[in-house]
Parts: sequence; C-alpha cells; structure tokens
Amino acid sequence: PFVPRRGQASLRRPLLARTQLAAEFPWGRSIRYKPPGHDNGKHESAIFDGWSNCYLASNDPFGETLHSILSLARYDFLDVDRFVSVVGSFVALQYLVAVRPRMILFFDMNKSQLRWGKMLVELIRMSTSPQDFISHIFARSVDAFEKSSGERLTYLNQEEYMKVPVSSRWRKKTLKQLSPDAKEVYEDVLQHLQEGENRGWYTPSIWPCEDRTYYSQVAR
Repeated sequence: PFVPRRGQASLRRPLLARTQLAAEFPWGRSIRYKPPGHDNGKHESAIFDGWSNCYLASNDPFGETLHSILSLARYDFLDVDRFVSVVGSFVALQYLVAVRPRMILFFDMNKSQLRWGKMLVELIRMSTSPQDFISHIFARSVDAFEKSSGERLTYLNQEEYMKVPVSSRWRKKTLKQLSPDAKEVYEDVLQHLQEGENRGWYTPSIWPCEDRTYYSQVAR
C-alpha cells in the first residue's frame, strides 16, 4: 500500500525481500491460506456487502499495527508519494502518526463501508480534539464525564462512560453539521450502536477506548 517517493529507492529488491522475510518469519511458510469466513462453520468466503459485513470499528490488534509501523521506520520508508489502503476499519489512519504521504487514497468493494468511512471523515473534520470526536461518535460528552468522574476516559472506565444516557443535544449538534448522506448513515447505523443495540452484524458493538496492554498480540 506504500508507493516510494520519487527518487527514493524501493524497500528491497523482490528476491532479497522474499529471502529476508522468510528468514525473519519462517513460520509463515508453513501457514496454509484460508479465505475469509472459512472458519465460520459455512466454509465460505465473506460477502463484503451491506452493513452487516462492515468493519465499523478497529479490527486489527494494536500490536500488529505497531509492528508494521516500526518495520516501516526500520527501513526508513516513511516519506511516500501515495498512501493507498482499503477503507475497512480505518485502522490505516494509525499509520499516519509516522508515515508522511503526499496523497492518501482509500478504496473498498463494499459501498456501505465507503459511506461509513466518509461519515467518519466528516466527524473527524468537525472535531476539535480526540475527546470531541468521541463525543460526536457516542453522543455523550467526554468532557462532562471526565469532570464528574475526576479521571480521563480510558479503557478502565469506559463502561461507566457508556452507561451515561445518550445526549439528544450532542446528536442534534452532530447531525446539524453532517452532509445529507452522512446524516442518513448516522441515523440508520451509528445511533443504534450508541444505544448498545446488537443487530447481529459483523461488528456487534463499538467502544471508545482500546486496552493497549495487549502488546503481545502482534498478529491475528
């Protein structure tokens, strides 16, 4: 997904790269590929169509993302012309703390995933801080919660945060700033997640924080 900046050498010649990867990850040669959905009992690939098959929250272990970022830094491969990624769970945004692209391009075969991603971009743009973004996503004031609890919102107290009733004021404030299509996605999808409703989709629920102590989970 990374395209070298003009004038910058590629990461490794293909043959050398394959040799080095095989040396660093010998276990990879013994893994038999299974298509997505193979272990779901039906032995079929995922459809990747509609809201039920969307990644509505991060689907990648933080340790895996950190490992990839550190690998790019190790080879000094952070300045790139283009950053290209599937929309998916938008975990690719985490790479932007280190990668410096001139152009960013997201794509996805699931049209619903594209609509979800566009809504998230609008929420990011209207937010003045990470706390403000979380407040828009969950329709609950992070600032009010932190003042009342005397603590910052973390994975340790996020269950208490989610017990706070949904704020109609935050919903109206957010909806007022969204485009018509993003507003429809917010009302049809996000509001149900805010209420904790499990619709039997691939993403059953979303949470504001992630337990970063799971560094040992490098990969799925």
